[in-house]
Amino acid sequence: MKIREYTFDDAEAHAEVHRESVRGLAPEDYSQEEIEAWVKTEPEDSPLDENKVRFVAETGEGEVVGFSDYNKDEGEVTGVYVKPEYSGEGLGQKLLQKNRDTRKKQWNSKINLSIHSYSKGILP
Repeated sequence: MKIREYTFDDAEAHAEVHRESVRGLAPEDYSQEEIEAWVKTEPEDSPLDENKVRFVAETGEGEVVGFSDYNKDEGEVTGVYVKPEYSGEGLGQKLLQKNRDTRKKQWNSKINLSIHSYSKGILP
């Protein structure tokens, strides 16, 4: 699995990961109505605001299966999403680690993180 910076070419795959992740991983914690409202709000596409960094997780075959968003101004990870079939494999942790490493390398400070209840497995 490769973690790399997002490009505009990833926009469609990024939106697909968002929808699949919410629909596939959130049903135990949110109503169907809440889930459908959430997936109707498409995640932001390129070009990203200058204060945002996005990383994607890509398989060896080039399929985007996860992403994370990071707000540089706030020092906050604002989203980590993984396709359900890749959940539980440590991919969310790898995306978080990439954010941590980037933050520390570029700004030498900590990151902030809030997680949804269905993301409970993302932290070690």
